[in-house]
Amino acid sequence: MGESVNNLAVVYWRQGKYSEAEGLYKRALAIRETALGANHPDVGQTLHNLGLVHAAQRKYGEAEGVYKRALTIRETAFGANHPDVAWTLNNLALVYRDQGKYTEAAGLFERALTIREKALGGSPPVVGQSLNNLAFVYWTQGKYRERDADLKIKAFTRLNTVDRLLRSARI
Repeated sequence: MGESVNNLAVVYWRQGKYSEAEGLYKRALAIRETALGANHPDVGQTLHNLGLVHAAQRKYGEAEGVYKRALTIRETAFGANHPDVAWTLNNLALVYRDQGKYTEAAGLFERALTIREKALGGSPPVVGQSLNNLAFVYWTQGKYRERDADLKIKAFTRLNTVDRLLRSARI
């Protein structure tokens, strides 16, 4: 039941119906915590999803809280270097970035990038996303070191490669 409610919430979230999605995620969370325990990876997934809704609504304090809890669960369940941990780190960093907390965001983006590069290699789109996010934070902070320029070039190259591949696959 918790999975079905969570999946329905995803549909509402993708439609931009954040109030409906939030209510369903909270319901799914209660079901999953009761059925699976407070530290089960599925609870972490629902918390992560709830963070997406809070962030979209600019409820940054609430987003931060659920992302931090999701991060703890995911690190415990999967280990500190799992791709799911990187997703939560990335989204928590976006919350910090959107609040102008660039130092906090940069540290989390760097960690997400490291995990993604090690776990997935250098080419997947999420690696390009991490590079882009990190480069943006550096640029916003006015940090124009060589390393930052390299990040921007790598992000641009990877994202353009993905874009070209997607365009060539269209019928």
